[in-house]
Amino acid sequence: MGQLFYSLGILASSDVVEKTPTDFGTGYVGQAAIATKKIFTESKGKVLFIDEAYLFDPAQGSGSGYGKEAVHEMVGLLTSPEFNGKMVVILAGYEDKMDIMLKINDGLRRRFTEKVIFERFSLRDCETILSSELARRKLDLEPGVESLFPKYLKEVIDHYGPNFSNAGDVIALVDDIFNASSLKFLKEGTGDVNESVLRHAVDTMKSRAPKSHASLAPRDPRFAFAGSNQAPPPPSVTSTSTTTSSSSSTSAPDTKDHDEHDHAGHGGPSGPRVAKRDAGVSDEDWIQLEAAKKIYYAEGERLEKERIRLEEEARELQRQLEEARRKAEEQRQLAIKAAQDEALRLQAEAARQAALAQQNAILQAQQRQAAMLSQVQQQQQQRVEEQRKFRGRCPAGFDWIPIGGGRYRCAGGSHMS
Repeated sequence: MGQLFYSLGILASSDVVEKTPTDFGTGYVGQAAIATKKIFTESKGKVLFIDEAYLFDPAQGSGSGYGKEAVHEMVGLLTSPEFNGKMVVILAGYEDKMDIMLKINDGLRRRFTEKVIFERFSLRDCETILSSELARRKLDLEPGVESLFPKYLKEVIDHYGPNFSNAGDVIALVDDIFNASSLKFLKEGTGDVNESVLRHAVDTMKSRAPKSHASLAPRDPRFAFAGSNQAPPPPSVTSTSTTTSSSSSTSAPDTKDHDEHDHAGHGGPSGPRVAKRDAGVSDEDWIQLEAAKKIYYAEGERLEKERIRLEEEARELQRQLEEARRKAEEQRQLAIKAAQDEALRLQAEAARQAALAQQNAILQAQQRQAAMLSQVQQQQQQRVEEQRKFRGRCPAGFDWIPIGGGRYRCAGGSHMS
């Protein structure tokens, strides 16, 4: 995306800076405008991509006012000489939620006039992504298991309904398949993906979101927006943009706004907020409430410890699986090398045997040739001996020719012996 604008000469850089509305909040009233200006300054000459932009709307986000404050500042910056025409800003989110968000400021919709709708992926598209991701992670599949992909993908898509986020949810399913495969490897010694692994992964994924699809449980801290019990799902439906620009900052989302709400009357990561007794609460009710709070917070701590333990266990299992796969790959390479060495040995032995056979053939040919030569030499010697019997040639000077019966006639024919 950044490379496209850079290649067209619109931007001076191909960098893309990804942000969410939480990056524009600081946890303090009146500071959102400062944070917005800072992000725009960092993004000058680049693409500024704001994911889940509908969370700027207080009704869809935290309920606090920093979202509106950030939007009002953004509207002014988009038309200021410092940033106008010097960056590209892209707002991304679900179409219906984005339409509502754009109404919180009259000037916002006028500055974001270009809309791109990303349609939902087809079942075949999701199946292609699933297959390629499993192959990329080098997960072995049992024969015939790929034919089950459409069935289980459809089950996930139907469960998530309009909140299904295309490739994002398919990759999340691959993560669950990978984890289920790891558990299968530890129990059975093989991590091949079969139907039971698919079933376990799909059930795990469905458990993260209720059938109602009202909202998805956050899979990433960026989606745990302040003041929301259940964060909105990752957007992949709508992108609204204006030709104004981007940034290269990769800072993590600010969590102060989260803390403000997480601790407002209930337990958070650092424990419960101390609550003062309200006027009019009887001693009996207060004692009962204090006891209930102890139980409630104790259960929260237990769940947090259990989560940490399970995450550490999952990391250890992953480490063990990777080590086992590394060793298996080493053994496979050794087996390949051994097979290659054996093939070379057999090839050398075959060449040696062929050379020996050729050597034996030559020796036999030499023996036959020597025998034939000896025979010819004997015949020549016999002729010489025969000529010696007559002390040379006939009186006329001709050679003596054998004519059978032990008789000889001279080559001229006039002499007999």
